Amino acid sequence: MFKHRGFRAGIATLAVGALLAGCGSDGGGLGRAEPQFGYQLPTTPATTNAGSAVGVATDAAKLSARLYPGAFLAGPEGQMLPNRDLVEVTPSEKHQEVVDYKINPKAKYSDGHKVVCDDFQLTKLASERADLFASDLPIYHQVAELYCAPGADRFRVVFKPGFGQRYRELFSAGTVLPAHSVTKRAEVESVTAATESGVEEDLARLGKAWQELFDITKTDPASVPTFGPYRIAEKGEQGQLVLRENPEWAGDSPAQVPIYVWGPGADLSKLAEDHQISVLDAPVNTDFAAAGIASEKFSISRQPSDRLDTLSLADTGIFADEGARHAFSACIDRKALVKTVSEFSRNRVTATGLRVVQPSTPTHPRLRALSGAHMNRDIPAAKGTLEGATVRIGYLKEHERYAKQVE
Repeated sequence: MFKHRGFRAGIATLAVGALLAGCGSDGGGLGRAEPQFGYQLPTTPATTNAGSAVGVATDAAKLSARLYPGAFLAGPEGQMLPNRDLVEVTPSEKHQEVVDYKINPKAKYSDGHKVVCDDFQLTKLASERADLFASDLPIYHQVAELYCAPGADRFRVVFKPGFGQRYRELFSAGTVLPAHSVTKRAEVESVTAATESGVEEDLARLGKAWQELFDITKTDPASVPTFGPYRIAEKGEQGQLVLRENPEWAGDSPAQVPIYVWGPGADLSKLAEDHQISVLDAPVNTDFAAAGIASEKFSISRQPSDRLDTLSLADTGIFADEGARHAFSACIDRKALVKTVSEFSRNRVTATGLRVVQPSTPTHPRLRALSGAHMNRDIPAAKGTLEGATVRIGYLKEHERYAKQVE
């Protein structure tokens, strides 16, 4: 795992979710009398690109699952269910490493463009050039090739020898994005052309467009096409996002239209008072009573999460040297981290040395030795390489858990 961009120190945590049974008729926003279906996220929406580092840090998939659903969907028991509204996936019976994809001909973006293999190829390119795309797509390091003819509705993924069992985890929610929009913004002919030419300037523009097009602080999210059941119709005055039905969606009509998505900065008590909130994905330390939602009108439940908190090291500056990344890993006291996060969340937390396999997955026990080897603490070794150095760590300030981990 140390062959890639940087070391990931992983901690699997438990999150708290609150399901609030609220009203569901159309409304207009905070302060209006009409009830509306509101959904409040624990992190301020920053991007709809769930494959970017910013998207991973802000849990963009919670929003993007409704805009860009993945090739497989999470079932009620955690199983991976095929999303044939998007693509039909067929693993080879003879070769574990080969998986074929056929895109549903009815899969269209809200601007009328068909979903094509270029969209999937762009995801693979982003994973390969994290230096230009600022991506966080580690599972794709298991992929050797993606074969795609521009504009085609079929393509093939070939994994590296020994891999392929985890094909269901490729092309997850919010990671397959409109290549036609990205290439237009980047002024690049096509993903294939940029990949085959290898011109760094073209790839850099493509990477910048892949980040900025879905950044809702830099681009009007209503102007960006989606292929899922919803599209972002507008960004409200209080920062809320209004989701309405994608007119090109050919699957079952969404049960709830519209949906108003709020960030944690919204006044929760006011939303509840005005019947503007129906579902709340709440941080563990939320005071429901103070927010005015701990009543017979709401149902509150705590659910375990498969989230893996990771510390991603740069491959420039002090960590350009692989030895420095190893040394920093040896400096981390994972037992102390687990104790801190467990006390903060009031839930059991597990440390892991694996960055793409959560402790809850069936394959984790077989990799326990590998995980343990990456969690050894060796202060003398760390000092030998990094003593006197300053390491700066950035995190989202609205996540108190991150602050406690960094401290």
